[in-house]
Amino acid sequence: MISGWRRVHGGWRSPSSTFPDLPPIVCFRPPSGGNRTLPPGVDPASTPTLPLGRLFEENVMRLAPRPPPGLASVLLLTAMLAACGSDEPGEGQRGTDPGVDPAEAPAPVAATPPGSAEGVLGLLGTRPDEHLAVQGELPCADCAGIRTTLILDAGGTFQMDEAYLGVSPERVAHGDTLFGTRGRWTVTEDRARVRLDGFDDGPRYFRPTSPEILLLLDRQGEEIESELNYELARLPRIPELAGALQVRAAFTYMADAPGVVLCTSGFRYPVAMEAGYLELERRYLAEGVPPGAPLRVHLTGSVEARPAMEGEATGATFVVRTFEVADPGTPCPALEVADALAEGEWRLTSLDGAPVPTLPDPGETPTVSWDPQESQLHGTGGCNRYSGRGFLRGSELVTGGLAGTRRYCEGVMEVEDRVLEILTAGGSLRFEEGVLRLFQGPVEVARFRR
Repeated sequence: MISGWRRVHGGWRSPSSTFPDLPPIVCFRPPSGGNRTLPPGVDPASTPTLPLGRLFEENVMRLAPRPPPGLASVLLLTAMLAACGSDEPGEGQRGTDPGVDPAEAPAPVAATPPGSAEGVLGLLGTRPDEHLAVQGELPCADCAGIRTTLILDAGGTFQMDEAYLGVSPERVAHGDTLFGTRGRWTVTEDRARVRLDGFDDGPRYFRPTSPEILLLLDRQGEEIESELNYELARLPRIPELAGALQVRAAFTYMADAPGVVLCTSGFRYPVAMEAGYLELERRYLAEGVPPGAPLRVHLTGSVEARPAMEGEATGATFVVRTFEVADPGTPCPALEVADALAEGEWRLTSLDGAPVPTLPDPGETPTVSWDPQESQLHGTGGCNRYSGRGFLRGSELVTGGLAGTRRYCEGVMEVEDRVLEILTAGGSLRFEEGVLRLFQGPVEVARFRR
């Protein structure tokens, strides 16, 4: 056994250490705000900017022998990339804005240990059609076990099926044995865990212990002290999931265009006019809800491919099986995101996981505001004012391009360019404890506070 390492739930937890046998790499931040990794001796100005996935393959993989599939060296290489994610204060442009409480922004992460959430990013790759599937039998209080199948995709969404094993014949006859969940997964601030949002009872956490294993943690993201199995092991292929969804949702109807927003994941889907839909529409109209306003409901159904409203393509559509009208005060985080964003001006407190860089004029900290009536996004990038079309699709921010003034401000343009790049790309929003967080895929890229 290597000194300092210990066995935890079938994996190995390492101490803080370095790996001198891995090749050296040099990191710098280009004007666009992205990260680049180059072999020593290569002039940064002579090389093109690469997206993270190609950067990984074309630079890092040249520096070390390509590891066999499934080895932990994949995690080590992605951890080396993670160490390039932010500059230390005093070494580059990043410092702390005097007007920002450092506690409001996540601390920069200098390195990531083996078996971390960064490893999941590396295993998935960068294409949104790439997936990681794991499965295992987890403990159950009133059944023989819960066969849990989890599929993560590189775009930051997940699907899960939970099959309850060894239940009573009555429960089997009732069909109360297989449940599905769709939601979003993100990397936690310490970059060591994966957070899954989409469950009505709160987020769930996992930690990679190897390229093949995800370990279920407790509801606070800590390890469960137990001899029982909490591991999900990687599957050789992506399975088909069939569990019915049971979700809190906000249903809307206007001009023959029904839609539903899943409250905990923030996904928005059109609703198929079949199965239990007609009864739901009648109930919506009977409730006297203003056209287009949300009605909180509990839904059972599925997400299936149906023809799109226009063209010959198909799209993900929610098929309602059963429903119950929920109390008007039923929590719906996706609606809270929209209400929060519309409250007024939001001030940037962190960028790419680090405190906002010190700007010459602290009064010009980047901001964002949203007018839901006009579907307009506007604010300042730190130097120039910007505005453009912006709307929410559930809890996802979608923009139609931003335009702004064209002043030059010394010491501000790099930050502004990155802020506008992030806002133009959009992403999913999460509102917690007065903080508005913007994610692109599974990674937090910006954080705002009123």
